[in-house]
Amino acid sequence: MTDTTRTTVTLTNSSMIIIEKLVGVFGTTRAQVISNIVDRFLNNSNNLPLLYELEKRKKQLQKPEDNIIGQKINKLLIGANLIPLDSFLKHLDIDESFFYERNHIWSQKFNYYLEDNKIIKNE
Repeated sequence: MTDTTRTTVTLTNSSMIIIEKLVGVFGTTRAQVISNIVDRFLNNSNNLPLLYELEKRKKQLQKPEDNIIGQKINKLLIGANLIPLDSFLKHLDIDESFFYERNHIWSQKFNYYLEDNKIIKNE
């Protein structure tokens, strides 16, 4: 059985009219029709650029807490002397602009420097 999560959605009257028309064709209930529409949208590879852009925008809006980032940076630098910047950003789950805003502080605090798109730990 598929793992599912329940939620409540509010739709405009015009959207509900379309949903009602699809009951019996695209699902047996309104909830199933809406679920099928959402699943089809999210699983369509043509929508991936939009989804990635929205995810990027969310990262820009939601700045992570400094103590959580600090813990992650410490763990990374304990086990490595050289980390590619893209791997560093991915592990911290931050975007590049946030990194560059904080890099001058973090590089001093965690004793590393940035060279050729690599995080290098000072020895």
